Order: sequence, then structure tokens, then C-alpha cells
Amino acid sequence: MERTLKERFDAIRTDLLSVWEQELGETAKGREDVEAAKALSAVWEDVAQRVFGAIDSDFEILCGRGRPDSANDPLSGQVDLLGPVGLERRETIHTQAIRYLLDPRADHGLGPAPLRAMLGMLKRSGTGGSEVLDEAMVQAGGAHVYAEVAEYVQAGGETERPRTDLWIEVPLGLGVLLVVIENKVDDELGEGQLEAYEEMIKKRTSASPVPLVCRVLLTIEGDAAQSDDHEWTGISHLRLAGALSGAAVSAEMGANWLRLYVATVLRHLYRLRWSDVPSRRDKARLIVYLSEQFAEAS
Repeated sequence: MERTLKERFDAIRTDLLSVWEQELGETAKGREDVEAAKALSAVWEDVAQRVFGAIDSDFEILCGRGRPDSANDPLSGQVDLLGPVGLERRETIHTQAIRYLLDPRADHGLGPAPLRAMLGMLKRSGTGGSEVLDEAMVQAGGAHVYAEVAEYVQAGGETERPRTDLWIEVPLGLGVLLVVIENKVDDELGEGQLEAYEEMIKKRTSASPVPLVCRVLLTIEGDAAQSDDHEWTGISHLRLAGALSGAAVSAEMGANWLRLYVATVLRHLYRLRWSDVPSRRDKARLIVYLSEQFAEAS
């Protein structure tokens, strides 16, 4: 049986301390470092229990609400959408797949459910404007969802034509909710990229009322980013996959398509599959995914 990371660390910990003491013990600073390492080693079990114990507890609570071990679940199925055709990490393909799912007018038969799930996730992320997001979830059926939107703007004294990955407008009683999503899989933000998008946003918001703009950076890690004037909320593909999977509750063929796309994200972006005895790394990821899934299903 493969040993866990903790078990492997425990096995070499004593040897590491011995080597450090031999190599570093000849100077005062080295001896201080060795003593600090010994002190950490002495409390390792307590630290590990506090950190890993919380993960274990949260995981068991979520599993108590339902174990995703059916063959129809994205975590457990044998098939995914993009892996068989070699497009599992193609950023533009992911953008188009998300656009299709979020579009309430698309032929997937799911209506506004996936878009509502994404808006609910944004509300839970603390983007602000919760009342606007509540209204947008009610009005989501009238939303317009676009991919690869380009616009000529003035940025840095030059004319540029930036292209946002996803541009969503949801009608409200007064104006629209605007959601702008920059999607990254293996690429990184370019210099001035978000600032150019801000010019596009300014151009749009000057044309008609926009009570709230949600700026989202969608990445594998889920890290936030900052333009000159605004924060872009960091959302991971894992969180979005969990929210979307919570919307796949119908028997429509589109729900199966959604599950296959979510399986692509889990399998190829996170190497995540269901196991009766998951590692703690996988437990931490499953907590993120299942928390969003159950938030939408409840």
C-alpha cells in the first residue's frame, strides 16, 4: 500500500534532523536553526492533527450528505468530454464550453440554472452587491452571454483591441448586471491585460446604467488579481465545476453534457477522481468541489 505524505515524512524526519545537526551545528546560527527544527519536530503531531483533522472532519460531514460514487457522477464516471479528443487543457475550448453552459438561450435545455449557479457562487465569494445578484438570479433567463468579445479602446495612450473571454449581461429593473470573466488554464495574465479590460468596462458602463460589475479571474489556483483600480475576484475552475454540477439535476441531454465537461475539469485540471480512501490533498479539493455542489443543490 502506498504510504501517505505524512507517513513518508515521519519515516525520514529523524534522519533529516541528524543530517542538519551535522551540517549546520558548527555555527551559532546553524545551531539555532537545528534547535528550531527539533522544536517543530516535537510538535509535528499536534500541528498535523489540527490541520488534517479539520480536513477529515469537513470531508466526512460533506460525504454524509451523499457520496458521489455513482457511475453518473463526474467524479466517478469513466468518460469525460474533452480528454478523448486531446482538448482537455485548451483554454479557448474551456471558454466556449463555459459560455455554452451559462447561456440560458442555448439548446442544452437547462435554461438559466447554470448561470444562476455561477451567480450564487459569486455571491458566496463576497464580490459585493448581494441584492443586485439576488435580482440577477431571478432575471437570469433574459441574460446575454458572449465569448471572446473584442472592442477598440484607448489604453496607455495607444489604441488597443483587447478581447475578454466571457462577457455576461443580465437585465435588471434598472440597467444590467455585468460579469466579465478572464479565463486562464495554463497561461498567465499579460502585462496591462486587466487594465485594457477596464477600459472596455468603462466604455460599456458609460452607455447605460450598470449597478454592479463583477470582475472574475478564473484559474486553476483561484487566485485574485488587481488592476489599477479594481480587484478581480479569484475563482478556481474547481469551484465553478462544483457550482455547475449542482445545476445538473434534470434528465436533459444537456445535463449529461454538463457532467461530462465537469468530469474534464476534475480529471485533467486537478487529477481528481472519487476514491473511498482519498489522500488529504484530494480531500481538500473535494471539500471545495462538494461544498459548491451541495450549495446549489440545497
